[in-house]
Parts: sequence; C-alpha cells; structure tokens
Amino acid sequence: MKALSEFLVNEKGILASINDVIIANRLFSMGVLPNNKIELLRVAPFGDTLYINVDGIFYAIRKNEAESMMMQ
Repeated sequence: MKALSEFLVNEKGILASINDVIIANRLFSMGVLPNNKIELLRVAPFGDTLYINVDGIFYAIRKNEAESMMMQ
C-alpha cells in the first residue's frame, strides 16, 4: 500500500484506509469512503493541491489529506 500523494498522474487505485481521524471525518462527509476507486487526475503547479476522481465525482484535496489516504 502507498499513499495517494505518491501516485503519478492518471494512476488509479482503491482507497484502503485513512490514517488521520479528522481528515477521515471530512472525507467521509464528502462521500469519499474506503473501497472507492480513485484516480489522480492533476497536480497543481506547486504540488499542494491534487485533483482526483472518486467513482465519477471530482474533488480537489490538499496534499496533507492525500498523504493520509492509503491506497491499494
């Protein structure tokens, strides 16, 4: 398993877990749940924002949030 922040653009995976409870609650409230298929679409020029596709819904998340998202 590796963190979503380590993915390359267009790489896909399945969310296994979220290590930070506060970030997990925020993502769960937006509908990002374990076993969702996630694709990294873009990384902002300075690398702090990631644009992802979660089962057909698009989100912009911070790098620290992506670092806590463990993928399969």
